[in-house]
Amino acid sequence: MTWSASGRHPARRSRCLAWRRSRCRKAGTPRPSSRTVCRAARPVAFATLDKGNLATIGRSRAVADIKGIHLSGFIAWITWLTVHLFYLIGFENRLLVLIRWSFSFATHGRGARLIAGDDGQ
Repeated sequence: MTWSASGRHPARRSRCLAWRRSRCRKAGTPRPSSRTVCRAARPVAFATLDKGNLATIGRSRAVADIKGIHLSGFIAWITWLTVHLFYLIGFENRLLVLIRWSFSFATHGRGARLIAGDDGQ
């Protein structure tokens, strides 16, 4: 079995382990490690759901691989924008981010850049 290269797998695995530990705590048994299971938390096969990958590669360009569908270019970029707006919490946050992104796109604004400081030259 292969796992995705992103950090989603370890995060899901840790949530699964936390759930198992909470079940043991409620039952009053010692905390299990990632390899052992207390009697209260029956062994459950760990499964993960691959949601796909999205990446922007430039202004109005992106690549997307979602459940076997491969997108690139402007359509993938719109998909990236939509997915990221969807995962924000609250209508106000979504609207504010959409306005900021629209303004930045219309004015060819660049995001924050790292200023490393004066190197003595």
